[in-house]
Amino acid sequence: MDEHHDPIWSGERQAAQTAVADYEAVLDEYLGRGAARTVELLGLRPGERVLDVACGTGAATLAAAERVG
Repeated sequence: MDEHHDPIWSGERQAAQTAVADYEAVLDEYLGRGAARTVELLGLRPGERVLDVACGTGAATLAAAERVG
């Protein structure tokens, strides 16, 4: 039996996918609140370039992108 038809593997995969979705939903809400403030404190201006290393779920990246255009 290959891993794609193994009910245990399928259950583990489903659990992992659910955990990722839950993680992103909670973290995006939590980090999204601080992301806008962080970008504000950075003083980013339209036209500037931003490199967000290890951006996690991307909440700060999206806030920075909105700010710089």
